Parts: sequence; C-alpha cells; structure tokens
Amino acid sequence: MANHKSAAKRARQTVAKTARNSRGKSSVRTYEKNLRKALELGDKNSVQQLLVLFSSKAGKAAQKVFAQLNLSQEKLADFLNRFTSWFHPNNFRFQNFLSLND
Repeated sequence: MANHKSAAKRARQTVAKTARNSRGKSSVRTYEKNLRKALELGDKNSVQQLLVLFSSKAGKAAQKVFAQLNLSQEKLADFLNRFTSWFHPNNFRFQNFLSLND
C-alpha cells in the first residue's frame, strides 16, 4: 500500500505498463511459434508472409522496449538463415519435399 500520492500513481502505472508489455511479448511469441510451425511444414508462401509479419512485430517490440533489440535481430536472422537454407535447391530436405508434393 502506497503512503504517498505519487507512489499510488506509480503503482497504477506499473500495472498498466506490465499488462501492455505482456500483450506485446505474447504477440511476438505467437508469430514466432507460427513461423516455426510453417518452417517445419515447409510451406514456403506462408513462411515468407510470416517472416514479414514477425520482422515487423519484433522490430516494434524492440522499439517499444519490451523486447531487446539484439534478441529480436538475432531471432530474425536465425529464421532468415533457416528459410534460405531450407528452400535452397541443393538442400536434401527440400528435394524430398518437392518429390513428395509431385
């Protein structure tokens, strides 16, 4: 319990800020989870769309300070590397994926 008006106000602000940050982190994690699923399934079109959305969400999260910029950039770079290596024509898994879909 706050003893001063300013402490009470700070407590209210903290509750609001915590809720806002929680929503932001949750949405970034959801996009990340969807992107991982799409990569596992090998769905190239949805991976491309989700990469754009994840990039946007992660960048905004870093901008609003409820996610670290370096972490957002590392995750995006990791997904881009996986995407390019997964769908590279010389990749064994990609060749199997193509033969299964023919």
